[in-house]
Amino acid sequence: MLNVVIINLEMALHDAGSSPEIRSRINNAFTAVNRVVELTRQMLSYSGRGSFLVERLDLGELVIEQHRALLAGVPRTIRLELHCEERLPAWKPTRTS
Repeated sequence: MLNVVIINLEMALHDAGSSPEIRSRINNAFTAVNRVVELTRQMLSYSGRGSFLVERLDLGELVIEQHRALLAGVPRTIRLELHCEERLPAWKPTRTS
């Protein structure tokens, strides 16, 4: 089902022409879909039906991505400000038994 969403986003991006606002919104939707794909993989891994990869995560990049996604979903009358360190430390999950 996510492939259908991705294909439609690709077609919308093609049809958006040179409108930076529309292209930005479509790119934000791509980011959200990719996060859902990753979450689905994680859920499959957790349930034992997929592979599980432990890797470092750039928290700063994650925060910025989420901020952009939030901006795409709120009216322009609302102002969202992001205040965080420029370089956040990487996070590496640890396994506990």
